[in-house]
Amino acid sequence: MHKLIFRIILIVVSLTPIKLFSQQRIPYQTFDSLSKIIRTTLSDASNSEFPFDTDKSIRLYPEDNFGVKASNHLAYKSQTTIYKDSSENMTIIEDVDLSDAIGLYLNYNKDRTKVLVYLDFKPNSIKGIEIKNGVSNESTFGSMTFIANLNSNFGLSNNNLPPIAETLLYLCNLLRVEKGIVTQEEINSETTDRKTMNDEDFVAAHPNSLLAPRTIGRIKAQKKAALKKTNEDIAKLFCPDNFHMGMSMAEFRTAFPNFKFYNRDYNSSYNSDVFWNENHKYVRRNIYDEGYDQVSFRNDSLVNISKSVTFRYRDDAERFYREYNENLHKIAAPEYFSKLYSNTSTSEANSLYDSYYFSVATPAPGISLGVGKSYADDGKRYTINISLNEIK
Repeated sequence: MHKLIFRIILIVVSLTPIKLFSQQRIPYQTFDSLSKIIRTTLSDASNSEFPFDTDKSIRLYPEDNFGVKASNHLAYKSQTTIYKDSSENMTIIEDVDLSDAIGLYLNYNKDRTKVLVYLDFKPNSIKGIEIKNGVSNESTFGSMTFIANLNSNFGLSNNNLPPIAETLLYLCNLLRVEKGIVTQEEINSETTDRKTMNDEDFVAAHPNSLLAPRTIGRIKAQKKAALKKTNEDIAKLFCPDNFHMGMSMAEFRTAFPNFKFYNRDYNSSYNSDVFWNENHKYVRRNIYDEGYDQVSFRNDSLVNISKSVTFRYRDDAERFYREYNENLHKIAAPEYFSKLYSNTSTSEANSLYDSYYFSVATPAPGISLGVGKSYADDGKRYTINISLNEIK
């Protein structure tokens, strides 16, 4: 009886791992074929100048430069870098769990003939050996890099990955599914969505994708470029010719020869030197008086400039104000606008009515532009005041 129970237990214990292995383990042929694709790709790019640094180094890849061991599913990689001064650095990385990857990034060279793929991990989580000029030292890394040549028919787009990147992504996701980090259904959905969704929707739908960090970086870069253009267009609307925020005083004097500096002051709130213009009259059609009133420089960098435009007729002032507002709305997103005040007030000098002021402010580092109108009750002066400021 005891022998029978022991035999039953032995059979159950021995069969359980076999069942799990057959359900979860990946055949060694899969690792072999995927590794071969990556090895061949690296070998094809071997012994050529590395176009992603200033040292003009050359990367050499041995025949067995990459692989995933079927026994433990851990990866290895090796390469040699030869620098311009003929010094050499051999890097050997072993026992990397590709399911621990947290991001995949791409960097193309200038003429789009090569691509550098970064497979990111947690900082210093990868262990390896560096041999510099014959001296061996243990090292840690936060990423694995793969360089590949690109065919002339490879089409660049946000959703089109080079073959080596597709292979690495497939291999990593294969191991992530095996470990239960993601499901195969999630990977299938991600593969479809990245070819049809825009970047924002893709990140929202697949925040844990290995492509999410790269996509987020692309979104930030696009927003940064768009914001830079917005800032430039706002500055150009304020002053169309030979002007940019941050210009030096010497550059400003050249661009604005009619600006006569006088009465230098210091603004402690903005840590800047303020100058007023003694001569600010410029003649334009339908404009009674237009001039730059004051400028401010911080460490010889323009941080503020303001001007006023005074009209003889209210209709001309209203038209100018309306067109200026419309042009700003073509340039800047609605969320950048704010109405500061709109009221009627009286001063000792005159009565002001229809006093209205609004501003456009882009995120730092950016610029703000304030536009206000104030009409005197004598019916002769209709002034639009405009001020451009740097935002840190």
